[in-house]
Amino acid sequence: MSLVENIPLNYGNIICKCNLVDCICMTKEYVEEIKSKNYQEYICGEYKEGRYAWILEDIQPLKQPIKAKGI
Repeated sequence: MSLVENIPLNYGNIICKCNLVDCICMTKEYVEEIKSKNYQEYICGEYKEGRYAWILEDIQPLKQPIKAKGI
């Protein structure tokens, strides 16, 4: 299954701005809920017990990506 066809991914770039409104520690139940209710999101992320999920709002894509380098 292909979620994105012929669109290059922007690794190493800032591609949007948003507000981080919550950070949730993933439980087994949370992971199962995401898997059953939003499978596409589930397969695009790394949903594992003990990791954290960022809850974002007001997501605004940027017209031009900004190069960024992680630490």
